Amino acid sequence: MLTLRLSERELLYMAYWEDLTGKEIAEVLGISPAAVWVRLSRARESLRNALLASSTVRRGDDG
Repeated sequence: MLTLRLSERELLYMAYWEDLTGKEIAEVLGISPAAVWVRLSRARESLRNALLASSTVRRGDDG
């Protein structure tokens, strides 16, 4: 997860750890709720790619 940008990590933290709504996150960040969903979608994609890359590296090390 350290390969994600700080802004992506913070957004994922607010959404999934703090369980804030899109509206609440928008208020914290000073952006629109629509922008939250766009950024959250991109952050999830970055996380997905980082996890896939990590699992690929680990499988390569085991063989």
